Amino acid sequence: MENVGVEFFDSAVCDELAFYVYRLIDPTTGETFYVGKGTGNRIWSHLREALSGTDPTGSEKHMRIREIMNAGYVVNHEIVRHGMNEAAAFEVEAALIDVLDPDSNKVRGHGAGRGKATSQEINDRYARPTIDWDPEHKLLLINVRRWNRDMATLYDQTRICWRVSQQRAEKVDYVLAMHQGVVYGAYVVHGWAVATRENFPEMNVDEPHRKAFWGNCAPDDIWNLYCGERGKRVDNKRLFNGTQNAIRYWLV
Repeated sequence: MENVGVEFFDSAVCDELAFYVYRLIDPTTGETFYVGKGTGNRIWSHLREALSGTDPTGSEKHMRIREIMNAGYVVNHEIVRHGMNEAAAFEVEAALIDVLDPDSNKVRGHGAGRGKATSQEINDRYARPTIDWDPEHKLLLINVRRWNRDMATLYDQTRICWRVSQQRAEKVDYVLAMHQGVVYGAYVVHGWAVATRENFPEMNVDEPHRKAFWGNCAPDDIWNLYCGERGKRVDNKRLFNGTQNAIRYWLV
């Protein structure tokens, strides 16, 4: 099974493709479980990593690939759009992630604050006050991918679990929870630890390559400064333009 389903594009094909956006599909359900972008033979890299057994992160994407292969099937690879520059590929990738909502894409994609939203959500978002980005505090902003607007759920989804630099994270004064470009929550951190069930019993699986924190809501004056009553909009291109990262630091 070592090379089952693994293919390669030759140099001529790679030249024609330029930047492209692709999706990985579960043949048993037809479900898209991952969307990515790249050049050359990037599309095949996830399959090779999953089958080689050298994946150091135990990612959901690689586990899904192995489950499909162990069941006797081959992951379907589809190129959705090609012949683009990198900027266009970022946008196509983000749009597909918004629409398909693949389980294995932990991050929303390029320009997450400009993603899928209803007309009411767009109006609410841009009618909100904007955070004054000359903050006096050291901040860690976390893009929360899914949130049902329940504040207790927001806290749990903000603190578990992320690829953060613990050394940098421990320098921050407050963690801000952002969803679709709006900050809804501010938290004081009491401590960071490896995201395992031993440290956080409420977790379903161990994520030893990620971190999580314990904390509580920030004081009212801090909450009002960064969140207000209905959330405040992040409007700083230096922080979020051109990045897929779920984590951004603002260390003054």
